[in-house]
Amino acid sequence: MNRLNNISYYLFSLIPIFFVSGPFLIDLSLFLLTVIFLINLKKEKNFNYLNNTYFWFMIFFFCYIIFNSLLNLDNIGKDNYYFYFRFILYAFTISYFLKDVKFIETFIFYSVVIIFLFTVDSFIAKFYQKGLFSIPHFNKYRLSSFFYDELIMGSFFLRILIILNPLYLFLYKSKQSLAFLLILNIMGMFLIILSGERASLFLFLIYILLNCLILNFNIKKKIGIFSVLSSIVIIFLIISPEIKERFIIQTFLQEENFLGNHIDLFKVSWKMFEASPIFGNGYRSFQFLCYDEQFYINGKQFCSTHPHNIYLQLLAELGIIGFIFIMTIFLFFFYLFLKSLHYSFFKMQYIHSNSLNFCITGIMINIFPLTTSGNFFHNWLNCLYFFPVGIYFYLKKNNQ
Repeated sequence: MNRLNNISYYLFSLIPIFFVSGPFLIDLSLFLLTVIFLINLKKEKNFNYLNNTYFWFMIFFFCYIIFNSLLNLDNIGKDNYYFYFRFILYAFTISYFLKDVKFIETFIFYSVVIIFLFTVDSFIAKFYQKGLFSIPHFNKYRLSSFFYDELIMGSFFLRILIILNPLYLFLYKSKQSLAFLLILNIMGMFLIILSGERASLFLFLIYILLNCLILNFNIKKKIGIFSVLSSIVIIFLIISPEIKERFIIQTFLQEENFLGNHIDLFKVSWKMFEASPIFGNGYRSFQFLCYDEQFYINGKQFCSTHPHNIYLQLLAELGIIGFIFIMTIFLFFFYLFLKSLHYSFFKMQYIHSNSLNFCITGIMINIFPLTTSGNFFHNWLNCLYFFPVGIYFYLKKNNQ
């Protein structure tokens, strides 16, 4: 048993590094952690750990995916939809191992190392065209650092901060610790800006704004935090022609705006939804059906692995029923946010800890409807999506 605990400790600690390595290692590590988690539950005779509303809600969602896939076998290719079940267990696995403080400490340590390493590499690349280990620019508007030709650095650091912030605030509460956390968020925002990912910067600023509204800080501190972060964005836009070009000119001033080809993908997904509004066209079917002439836009074909919006993807692939499942989760956390906002503004009470508030807003941002997004069913993204859900479970169990 001690051997299993040691294995789980190293697997958990290295999760931030596994995320950078790509989908295989992070998925493998979380799968192995889940196996150890289930072994521990069996030894402890504690399967009631899984018996809660979230588990059964997600089981219904998983059963619906199976039903939907069987209904649309001709449309879904060879995707192994039955493996989606592992993500439901990942949230419980994370929650279970967080009860050991040393797991949290080492996870935070490696997350900080990753942030510093990427910051140094990106800073060098910005001014010398090549970063550490001679990693070149992807192009002059977008840096990807150790992700090479995968333009996901901004999305990754948005979501690693969503994971890091509640864990850090759970353990460390001194003024010096809070100042260091602010520095980490500034560095993360620096990386998001250099990545050129407009959706990630938009979501990060919303994330900070939402937290400034409900965190248990005095008003001066809240205004100061948001002002500092906003000022840094403005300074970058002023001093860097490439950043200004990417975030201002290409976004608002060009004839073809920042959504560009995404608009046509949105239209394709809506056509798919209209073709099968109740059940959709099948799990991960967008990438196959977009070649069908009935879904052309103005006689032209527009294809991708996904339509670049979570909710349009759900409508196209799983229909209104699948859409309702995920929208219900978003609305639940939005309700928790509004409840916290109401108490903090009108009753001067803080009903949630700062760490739990960060967790609530983070989950909202991960499934925020009004922005472009990655493939909802991509395993790398799902690992990032379900991690803060596990943190939420842990904090709720500890009355945070």
